[in-house]
Amino acid sequence: MPQLKFSPLFGLALLAGLGGCAARPDGMTPLRPIAVSELASTQTLGAGSASRSLDDHAQWSFGDPQLGQLMAKALADSPRYAQALSRVRKADALIQEQGASRLPQIAGDASATESKLSENNGFPAIFIPKGLHSNARATLGLSWDADVFGRNRAAVAAATSEAQAMRFEADVTQVQLRSSLALAYNDYARTLANLDAANQLAGLRARELKLAALRVQAGIDPQMTLLQSYIAARRAQDDATTTAAMAKVARFKIAALVGAGPDFGLGLAPPTLIAAPTSLDNLGTDAVAERADVLAARTHAEAAAARVRMASRDFYPNISLSALAGFQSLDVGQLLLGGSTIPSFGAAIHLPIFSGGRLRAAYRSQQADYDGAVAGYNETLVNALQEVSAAAARLRSAESAYLIAQQVVVDADKYMQLARERFAAKLTSEVPLLAAKVGEVQADQIMEQQRLLVIDRQIDLIHALGGHALPTQKPGNK
Repeated sequence: MPQLKFSPLFGLALLAGLGGCAARPDGMTPLRPIAVSELASTQTLGAGSASRSLDDHAQWSFGDPQLGQLMAKALADSPRYAQALSRVRKADALIQEQGASRLPQIAGDASATESKLSENNGFPAIFIPKGLHSNARATLGLSWDADVFGRNRAAVAAATSEAQAMRFEADVTQVQLRSSLALAYNDYARTLANLDAANQLAGLRARELKLAALRVQAGIDPQMTLLQSYIAARRAQDDATTTAAMAKVARFKIAALVGAGPDFGLGLAPPTLIAAPTSLDNLGTDAVAERADVLAARTHAEAAAARVRMASRDFYPNISLSALAGFQSLDVGQLLLGGSTIPSFGAAIHLPIFSGGRLRAAYRSQQADYDGAVAGYNETLVNALQEVSAAAARLRSAESAYLIAQQVVVDADKYMQLARERFAAKLTSEVPLLAAKVGEVQADQIMEQQRLLVIDRQIDLIHALGGHALPTQKPGNK
């Protein structure tokens, strides 16, 4: 078997290359990723572990099976989510592409031509074959980048981190889609509640208008009373018409979010959303650190760090090995004869001795990208804490307003009961009774709006927590 022989000059060149490669510049001190524990937030969010998980249906549907079905359809048919998944597949393909560079490459080549050799190429014409002759070649080559200093390994690490970041970003898209759909569905519930109240008020205002006409005709009230009742009835009817249109628009938005046409919303049943009992005393910070956008920013920084390693390896030699086995002959019929073999094998080394500053500039560029990625991660983490804190504060405010609205309804119901009793006893006309009923409908409407606002704020907080479940009240706690 033929043995590889290296001349002394090759050994000297190798040593000179290893000792005289382009010098790697000393970069600036890289930025440091901050940890969530370093950001003062325990008094606002609590210090306990908040790594919670509930199944998607229980977490996002708020007890409404129809919303759970819409969530499943949105994830299956939404173009926006499909785009995010396509980016994940592309990133996975890039890992395979980068990983292939670490493996031996084998390629086969074959060619055959018919040609006439020149009789005036410096050789005696008597030795030149006459006429057309075939020239055939068939080879099988192997090459392998030894990756002694780990540049290819760093490239695979960068691609792997980027693929993981794409997965996290797909999770971000999923949470955004779920949140948008839940808010749109809750807005649909809000418009239906408003429409019901508007229709009731329109009926009450129409009844008031009839009574005002009778009282003015009887000379009990002045003409101005009739005009006021007419204006109130007209406004109530306009409100009912406008609210009905808003309900249609809300259905169209839901249809778009699930990737369907506008007719899809026509089959929606009225929502039956129920706010979950929550405890915001100890949200914890772990869920913030586990938000998909925070994890995506961190893995982008890890990919940037791997690319810095790649750039640093460009200052070292690149060694590759190659081997070739094959046949070549001037006649196809002689291609496979023993004398037609053309084996070869060897090694190659690339020495970056002087590059005019190109490698240093590329290295500093990758360091700058890393610092930018770390700064982006730090910003994302700080913003995540701010979003959770703000969402929790808004939820507390909405819950307090809902409690007040409930008390207003109780008072309005008591007032309505007194008005009924006085009307039944013929102590008053129907006018005060209608006014009490208007107040009762309006109080019920406000309470329902506050209840749905609580659900809005719970959706916002779930979104701010990156899709993690809200902490629930323990049994027996209020």
